[in-house]
Amino acid sequence: DMVRNPWLWLGLSAAVSLAAALSLPQLKFDYNLLHLDDPNADSIKVLYEVMGASKNDEGNQVSTIYASVVANNLGEARDLSQKLLALPVVAKVDSILDLVPENQDKKMPIIQRIVATAAALNVKPSTNKNVDIPRARYDTANLLSQSKEGLKQAKPWAGSSTIARDAVAAFASMIPALERANKALNSASIEVIQKRFSASSTGAFSRMQTNMALLKTQKADRGLTLADIPPQLQKLYLAPNGKILLMVYGKEDLWERAPDEEFTLSVLTVAPKATGTPVLNYYATELLRVSYLWAAVWAFVAIVVLILLHFQSLKYLLLTLTPLVLAVLWRTGAMVWFGIEFNPANIVTLPLIIGIDVAFGVYIIDRYREDGKLSIFAGSTGKAIIMSSLTSLFGFSSLLISQFRGMWDIGQLMSLGIAIGLVTAIFILPQILVLLKPRPPEGEPASPKP
Repeated sequence: DMVRNPWLWLGLSAAVSLAAALSLPQLKFDYNLLHLDDPNADSIKVLYEVMGASKNDEGNQVSTIYASVVANNLGEARDLSQKLLALPVVAKVDSILDLVPENQDKKMPIIQRIVATAAALNVKPSTNKNVDIPRARYDTANLLSQSKEGLKQAKPWAGSSTIARDAVAAFASMIPALERANKALNSASIEVIQKRFSASSTGAFSRMQTNMALLKTQKADRGLTLADIPPQLQKLYLAPNGKILLMVYGKEDLWERAPDEEFTLSVLTVAPKATGTPVLNYYATELLRVSYLWAAVWAFVAIVVLILLHFQSLKYLLLTLTPLVLAVLWRTGAMVWFGIEFNPANIVTLPLIIGIDVAFGVYIIDRYREDGKLSIFAGSTGKAIIMSSLTSLFGFSSLLISQFRGMWDIGQLMSLGIAIGLVTAIFILPQILVLLKPRPPEGEPASPKP
């Protein structure tokens, strides 16, 4: 029954193969390693929140991963930092340079005058004298009234007098603030307003005292050096041999391939020895993709050689490879149709699926050569093929319960490939064999023609 209409099956096979072949240019490779993780994991959610909050002053996305550039000394670090910041793809460069200002010799006299002036100041402790709230209400209301009157009188002369124009601008900026102050002073009782004033004035004065006391303790006898940097920051940015780390951030999301490629190649023009996550991702994921493509090619070549040695016939070699080639082609087309992309995890399925699917064709052709007729399910061969494919299928399907997206993708593609390989082996290959003239079993002479 399976081979009653071989031309119909082969026609359908040719149509599916053509559609799959036309879809091949649309197949994509997803380089983003974040897509391999569980999107519902707390760490991934927090990472995306950080990425969403990492924007520059222009509102553009800034990368959360950085390229590492090493400078031999402070002068080289400044030079590299300036060249890196000049690149269109670089958003910022974090380094210890932010803590060691440039041109300190020119700035030291100014700093010394500030410190000397601060040392001469005598900030007396707060007397905690209560604010006269009724008087404050009266003064605020009176000043507001005078400001409004002044604005009214100055407006007619604003077109001809600079003083009048300045007065209009001053009164216009003062009146809204005075209105808010007047409203606040009359919004509660004197006791409540007094508490608010006391807490505010005491806090502000205490902070001012603290800042002034800190300013008086500052030394201005020399500029800052790398030795003055806190040990925690020295450990992050400064190596024991004196080399300095520069953290270079991109203006876009460097987990995506296109921004990562542009950023990496640009940074390497300035610092050829740069490393870090963006650089490693750019080279490692592409190396992984190309390596598995070549692994699939060499696996196919090895399979061709082994099958040819086994059958010692070009005809049986082509027959054996037919279901394998169709399975690989159909699976690739199905990936495009269902929106599935290759990624650094599931690309491993390329050589694996070739090794599994080719066995089905070998079993069928071996049985065909032995019996001299198409008897796949008359014996144990068909059952063995189905059982073998189902055990592999269920084995890889177990990966579909994985929380790690990469493992899930491997299980998805392997299950799809094995299922399609089974179809091409037991449905398509027999249609081809039935169109061939039967041959006698090995070791038996052909039947003479009557």
